[in-house]
Amino acid sequence: MLEITLPPQLTSALAAHSTIRYWLRKTFTCDRCASTIEAYAYAVQDYLRFCAPHKINYVTAAQADLLAYLADLKKRPVSKVVKGVVVHRTGLASATRRKYWTALQMYYRYLLEAGIRDTVPFAQHEQAPRNRHGNPRRGVVRVEKKLPWLPRQEEWHRFMTGMKEESLRNNLMVALSYECALRKNELCTLHVADIVGTTITLRALNTKMKNDRRCSQFSSSTRALLDHYLATRPQASGHGSEVLFVSESTQNRGQPISDATWRKVVDRVAARADLLRFTPHTLRRLSINHFADQGYSSTRVTRHAGHGNEESTKHYRQHMPEQLMVGLARVLTQTAITNPQ
Repeated sequence: MLEITLPPQLTSALAAHSTIRYWLRKTFTCDRCASTIEAYAYAVQDYLRFCAPHKINYVTAAQADLLAYLADLKKRPVSKVVKGVVVHRTGLASATRRKYWTALQMYYRYLLEAGIRDTVPFAQHEQAPRNRHGNPRRGVVRVEKKLPWLPRQEEWHRFMTGMKEESLRNNLMVALSYECALRKNELCTLHVADIVGTTITLRALNTKMKNDRRCSQFSSSTRALLDHYLATRPQASGHGSEVLFVSESTQNRGQPISDATWRKVVDRVAARADLLRFTPHTLRRLSINHFADQGYSSTRVTRHAGHGNEESTKHYRQHMPEQLMVGLARVLTQTAITNPQ
């Protein structure tokens, strides 16, 4: 019934839950991207797993049932493999709990609109932006804002050293991701035609803000890296044959790469450099901070980041004691062109 394709395990888990399937379909037709719908589906699947052993009817659940679920998320033991290392902790992260809670609130609002429920749990609390003193009201799931991690100069050099063992494609992806502050999806969905000279035009379909965006010009050294890649890359084939970055494996050769593939590349290099916290988004954070350190106005930095407002950019901004941008494009060009794999 959905116009999107969910992973088989999700499709099977939600097959018997018609209201959830109708809600996901309605959400998708409201211009939510497929990855967002999949995240919502995983959230409600987790909720269903909680409701089953506790004999909770998820459609008619009361506020007490929702509070019990949130308490379970906060004390649930979690084991996660981070770049080959098993990390144990108690409770899901605040951002994950908030994502699950948001999905449930949207689902219950849908049930209210469909006339299946009379109320939405905690609706009055969530919709009141300020308390009686005029201060922002704390939501049911408290937001925990942590300072984003950024590598020190020595750590950045270790990551760049690890890139020497990577292919020409991967080196180019690091260069473009850093110099243009690209998100994972923006990088992986680039088309060859989106790049003219040293300027990238991101199409609204693939941007978070759903509008076209022209990135700051990248370096001429990265352009040389790009030209070399275009001359040697596998022939693109199948769906999305105009996509810039394609698979180099024998199994999927020429097929567009996914966000997950790019994440594996960065994880591999980060593990090689012993930097467990280094992710694809770290490159974007570094780019925004270094761009701001050049003395550009906040408006220009916000435009470089592709944010909808300057407040969003402020969450990325850190005053760095050291400048880590030390000939990135030159290092990448020398590494990838002289030692392509």
